[in-house]
Amino acid sequence: MTCVPDDVRKEQASHLMGLMGQGGVNVHLLPRGVYMLGVTAPVQLFRLEDQTVAVASDHIAGNAILETGNHLRVEALVRRCLASAMPSGETRRMLKELAE
Repeated sequence: MTCVPDDVRKEQASHLMGLMGQGGVNVHLLPRGVYMLGVTAPVQLFRLEDQTVAVASDHIAGNAILETGNHLRVEALVRRCLASAMPSGETRRMLKELAE
């Protein structure tokens, strides 16, 4: 979030804090210097009530539902991302600083 103009950074940080404040959304920023190479579009991974997994990704032509064969790879990517991410409280503190 530090590679965008100040007004965009502030707006995005405020928006993410608002989502966190509504509940039901967790945000975890990656620390400076940690990159998720290979992620070219936003990815959503859902564990459904019956414990199956659904994966969707935003593309220029719309939201795409990934085939079941890709789920393990995406789950591993999400786990690596979360393992590298800052805890929720630290993320909230950093977003507050970024919004100022």
